[in-house]
Amino acid sequence: MQVLGTFMVGTQGETEKEIRKTIDFIKELNIDQVGVNVTTPFPGTELWEEAKKKGLVEDDQWDDRLWAMRDVNEKNIDDKLLLTDIPKKKFLRLIKEMFALQDWTHRRRRNEQFFRELMDHPGLIQLIKFLAHSLKRPKEAVYNLNHGYFRRY
Repeated sequence: MQVLGTFMVGTQGETEKEIRKTIDFIKELNIDQVGVNVTTPFPGTELWEEAKKKGLVEDDQWDDRLWAMRDVNEKNIDDKLLLTDIPKKKFLRLIKEMFALQDWTHRRRRNEQFFRELMDHPGLIQLIKFLAHSLKRPKEAVYNLNHGYFRRY
């Protein structure tokens, strides 16, 4: 069974220290997949009302600058509307660190799957021994795939 953890960051009042705690927490969990989402207010929600009070949105008018944080970068971060009071450049660094955790768990999961498949391969130990031997003494190593043993010539 694989475990997915989904985390929201960027809520109003959240501090850099709290986001760092979330990053550390994700690392401690050792989960299979990480989902990271920036808090996005939608019309009709309490978050939307907070965004209105903060002056980020007007009435029920949707603004695309609230969305698509996955594609955020140094060029467009200044255009984005965030609930958090963390400076945008600092928030961008934090969110990139969190997105990197998504890639990290994906690579780890892919590597674990690769090694599980390798361990199911018959004759793997003999093949590893052969490779180690051939690196030490390449002219002496011959591997018989049909019988799975080493032979010197």
